[in-house]
Order: sequence, then C-alpha cells, then structure tokens
Amino acid sequence: SGGAGSRPADPSGDVFDIRQLDQQPLPRRQVPPEYPPALRTRGTTGEVVVDFVVDAAGNVQRAFAKRSSDPAFEEAAVKAVNQWQFEAGQKAGLRVNTHLQVPIVFTLAKDKITTESWFE
Repeated sequence: SGGAGSRPADPSGDVFDIRQLDQQPLPRRQVPPEYPPALRTRGTTGEVVVDFVVDAAGNVQRAFAKRSSDPAFEEAAVKAVNQWQFEAGQKAGLRVNTHLQVPIVFTLAKDKITTESWFE
C-alpha cells in the first residue's frame, strides 16, 4: 500500500525526525484511549506524551510513555497509540520510518453538561 506514486520503503531502516521529511505521516486510524475507570470516577484528568516510530508501512512501533501527569494514564495511552495506523512519512519519494511524540489528553469535558446551549 502507500500513497499514489510513492516508492517502496527506504531499506536502510533509518528513523527520521518529522522535520526532515518531504511528507509527514498522515493518520489513517486513530483509536481513542480508554479512560481508566478509577480515574474517571475520581474526576482525574491528565496528559501522557507518547513517543513512537511510524514505520515505512505506516504501523506504530516502539511506543512508550515519555512523560505523564499521572502514571495511571500511561498504559491506556500507549495501548491506544499502538493501534493507530498511518500513511507513512516520505523523504525523497521513499516511505521512511518517522519518530513522533504525541500528547494524549484525558479530559472529562465531554461528560459534563455545557451551559452554552441554555442561552440564546
């Protein structure tokens, strides 16, 4: 698979920083994380920065929690990111491995009643 006109992956296996690419990886499938029930019950919100590589086939490799506001969110964030799929990044017309870091935000805002619709 891959984008129209893209050549096969760079056989060297190098991992490129996103700033080195001609075309950044594009998300094709992003699974949201499951909110840990105990944290949801307590009303705890947080953020996890997940570090990973999008390989030349568009799959996530080597995902781990680089930092987090609460370690209890880390497993859910990494599990979700491991299921993501991308159109691989490209450099010089070749699909390449790309290093990414993405913040995964756990918020309860969508579960709260908003008052905006109450006012005309």
